[in-house]
Amino acid sequence: MAGYGNHRIGEVTNLNGNKIVITESIVSYSLGINAINFTYKYVNGKFVPTSRYGSYKEIYSTDGSSRYFTVNSDLPAYARPGATAVNTTLKTGSLTKIIKCALISGKMYIQLECDGEIYWIKALENPPIADNERQFMEVRYAG
Repeated sequence: MAGYGNHRIGEVTNLNGNKIVITESIVSYSLGINAINFTYKYVNGKFVPTSRYGSYKEIYSTDGSSRYFTVNSDLPAYARPGATAVNTTLKTGSLTKIIKCALISGKMYIQLECDGEIYWIKALENPPIADNERQFMEVRYAG
């Protein structure tokens, strides 16, 4: 998660046998204040991820706790995480629903639904300076 936001806090939120769930709280550049669950299992003396995907436990928008965000500025979208070819461009004003995230080769991607279709976007690696650099309108960066 380093490089995708600030104020990162990881804590063990569930323990079951040889599996643990780590909840990573972060003020991400893409979605603002959120918490993501990642599951790990204990194998050969160390914890390894059970998946490249994390599930959003909470996302705090300007409207409260929500998974629905409006595209702030035209946003390139991909068919899968890590893809290089743009599948479509989500237009400014489009309503999206955030589903999950992926960490692949040190890069973060966010899965969302828009107009009944599933897409992936690249998470921002730098804080947006101008309003038009934000991916979504309802992003909340502070409490």
